[in-house]
Amino acid sequence: MSSAAPVVAQSAFQKFLNHPAGPKTIHFWAPAAKWALVGAGVGDLSRPAENLSLSQNV
Repeated sequence: MSSAAPVVAQSAFQKFLNHPAGPKTIHFWAPAAKWALVGAGVGDLSRPAENLSLSQNV
């Protein structure tokens, strides 16, 4: 008698969600947050210098 669980096909989203480095871990969210900060910095390049926060540029 085999006690192996039946293999259930997963959608691409379920595979992504259940991946060991997927969105349930810090290994996903830390780089995502880092790239969000990079995106915000790139957005600041188009703003005039007098509109930028002085305390955040020190």
